[in-house]
Amino acid sequence: MGRGVSADGFIEVGFDKLSSFEYETPDEVAQAKDVDRKPKNQIPPGVRALNLTRVALKGFMLPLTAEGPYTTEFLIMRDQSTCCYGVVPKINQWVDVRMPKGVRTIMDRVVTAYGTLRVGEVREGGYLVAIYEMDGERLVGPSD
Repeated sequence: MGRGVSADGFIEVGFDKLSSFEYETPDEVAQAKDVDRKPKNQIPPGVRALNLTRVALKGFMLPLTAEGPYTTEFLIMRDQSTCCYGVVPKINQWVDVRMPKGVRTIMDRVVTAYGTLRVGEVREGGYLVAIYEMDGERLVGPSD
């Protein structure tokens, strides 16, 4: 996907860019014991520059949190094989998307998530849990 800009100001970003670099996950046991140690930033400047940018990102949905018939948190992933067939995705091959109002679940089809991308290491309890998050605004599926 190129870097086009939609009429409503979203920049098209693809996993070709987000996963274009090797990210060495730190030794989590050592990292948890030494939470004050500042890890080196492995995210390239061109990708870091997308922080707080409104983007449109295509990928496959993996629901994490549901409220009734709606999904309020999901991963958007580079491809289906990483989520469904036991292949563990690299940390730069998925984005954690939060949709407070919820969206319909669309499995096994390409979707486009629109929202504000956050780029940077996310840690919980000293453990690295993500490098990409999105504050979602809307989701478009194949029949929309």
